[in-house]
Amino acid sequence: MEQENRRAKAHHSSEIDDNFMDSSEESSGTEDISDQPGPSSNIAQSSLEENINAQIELGRRIVRGRKCFLTPKIMAILDRFHISQRSAVFILEAVAESLGHNIDELAINQNTIQRYREDFRKTKATRIKELFKENEPSFVCVHWDSKLLPALNVRDLKSERLPIIVTYKDEEKLLGVPKLENSSGKEQAMAVWNVLKDWGLEDKAQILCSDSTSSNTGRINGAITFLDLYGDREMTYFPCRHHIYELVLRSVFEYELNKVTSSPDVAFFKKIREKWNNLEKENYMDGYKYLNAICSESEILRNVNYLSNALKNKNLKNDYQELVELCIVFIGRNSHSTIKIRPPGALHHARWMAKAIYSFKIFLFRQLLSLKMSELNGLKNICLFLVTVYVKSWLESSSAIGAPLNDLMFLKS
Repeated sequence: MEQENRRAKAHHSSEIDDNFMDSSEESSGTEDISDQPGPSSNIAQSSLEENINAQIELGRRIVRGRKCFLTPKIMAILDRFHISQRSAVFILEAVAESLGHNIDELAINQNTIQRYREDFRKTKATRIKELFKENEPSFVCVHWDSKLLPALNVRDLKSERLPIIVTYKDEEKLLGVPKLENSSGKEQAMAVWNVLKDWGLEDKAQILCSDSTSSNTGRINGAITFLDLYGDREMTYFPCRHHIYELVLRSVFEYELNKVTSSPDVAFFKKIREKWNNLEKENYMDGYKYLNAICSESEILRNVNYLSNALKNKNLKNDYQELVELCIVFIGRNSHSTIKIRPPGALHHARWMAKAIYSFKIFLFRQLLSLKMSELNGLKNICLFLVTVYVKSWLESSSAIGAPLNDLMFLKS
């Protein structure tokens, strides 16, 4: 019985195609005589109806499997590795068949898998909220920052999303990533407020943290202004301190290199990208002699120790880690080549951290690149500023408690 069912399933589509072709040929043949009354047209019409009824009866014999074996763990794995419904069907059928199961009896199809995945996500989301409610904090700090992410329904298209996170008692919780129609302050504020209401935190949001762009900090149309209005109270605002420190770095670049531009791809930094594959990666020159001219040996050693300890932090982001590594290379403490200089990455006009990394790389390979004397001096001063003043304050700037002292020490430096 199983073999007959599987054989019928395998040849179902081909039989339908053959019957359809036969029916089409017969119907095309009857077109010539359809206008002529007589027994021939009735016979052709009767034959066509019999073929259609046979196809319907053959389709009824194929019975879809009803036995479901899909578990929450399977659904979680499919979501974790971004496996589509179609791919999941092939994978589950192959695994079930290899384990000796009759796949004709199992409910393995795209509709069933999609329904179970949606139910699993809803159940999981509800459970997450319930666990959060059991230990709900007395107040939270709300963080948000818009980001372009791949669209869910259209391939090769991106949509504006707003990740919203709350932090409390050394914990952090992702509340949602709603889609935005636009990136205006009002749109972002409405998205943040709706998510807070959904989690029941609208009265517990006391601190707001975002970047320092005008869409957030604008006096009239900023997201902060609208959130104060929605909450009917004035909340404490902690702007992202990394964004504040990047404004300082921007001013240093514009002063030293006089390269004020709105272009996302600065021509000055294209040199090393274009010649990177032809450079000898071990043939670089550090900046120790320039550093030693303005700092004592004890100050340099203290700086090296701080940077080495910073690299032991496992939570250090990749670009922060690369910046610290380049500082050590610039100081001249990479004698055993334990630190490998990475290829130049993406360069965005709004991310001055990337420009700092580019500056180090261009200066280290300065003898292999065609640089003007003004450019060379500007890069040297930028690298010295980064090593002696900026990097330590940058790494410690995320601490709100230590912010006043950190800012004071930065200004004194």
